[in-house]
Amino acid sequence: MVGLVSTGIEEIYDRNVAVEKLKSGTKYERLTALVFQILDQSSLVVHDVTLRADGKESVHQIDVTASNRSGGRRRVIVEARDRQERVTLGQVRDFFGVVHQLRPDVAWIVSPSGFTGPAQRFAHDEGIRLAVLRGALPEEDNRVKAIFNTLVMKAMGTPTITTWLAADDAERARLRSLLASKVDTGVQMINAETELVYDAAGNVVGTLKDLLEPAFRSFDLAVGGNTGTHEFDETKYIDIADVRAAVRGFDFRVELVEAVHKFTIGNPDSVAELIIRSVDRTVSEPIDRLIYDIDLQGLAFGPDGQVVIRR
Repeated sequence: MVGLVSTGIEEIYDRNVAVEKLKSGTKYERLTALVFQILDQSSLVVHDVTLRADGKESVHQIDVTASNRSGGRRRVIVEARDRQERVTLGQVRDFFGVVHQLRPDVAWIVSPSGFTGPAQRFAHDEGIRLAVLRGALPEEDNRVKAIFNTLVMKAMGTPTITTWLAADDAERARLRSLLASKVDTGVQMINAETELVYDAAGNVVGTLKDLLEPAFRSFDLAVGGNTGTHEFDETKYIDIADVRAAVRGFDFRVELVEAVHKFTIGNPDSVAELIIRSVDRTVSEPIDRLIYDIDLQGLAFGPDGQVVIRR
């Protein structure tokens, strides 16, 4: 007789993986393989593998194995037991015989119904990890599925210095006289990284970029066109049309543009199909994870039982 647990697992498998004529236990094993792939995407996970330890005659059918894709030495074996009854001490002992021969790096038993107390104690003693893997209940599907993000990006256009402010009236008059004979070329593009700034003695104290960049970063600009005046803490000396000028600041014009990008991480419409919870004291890092339909539907099985990305 097919129990309620098995029926639920079959429905989950048929809905998210494929409608196949497989035993319920086989579908549970395959769901287990998918879950272990989801938990560790870097692993190579395979369903239904026959293994034999070096120098041994016995062969063992393993429900799920996981290993490094890079070929490094690491093997995880998993026993998936789809039963309504809790896994017993005897069943864990039987699996321990397999573990003893194969000597994997990690060994798991998963069950939809849990484990008896003696089974849990024996597993703890022998380093076998236990987890409950079952269908998720509606009230358990209450975790964060998606994060809605609004990214506001602001970018400042190329600033325009509309007027350099002479240090005082005398400097303004001097510059007006010296620059009067200069050809008016209108707006001039200046390379702020190469134009130099001097002190009163004529020593270079930095570039125009060093002078202007902190100022423009400090402005409280609105989206769109902005105009304003900025005054320096002390007089600066720059070259204007080859004339050394003492300036106390500048008038400016600059455009600020804004772009809004909204995106979602996750899927708010996803449905929790499975839940896997490790058994206390059998693992060093507890697992409590919901597995969603989109997680399962993104994976499939290759002809050799290997879990692959669904195309």
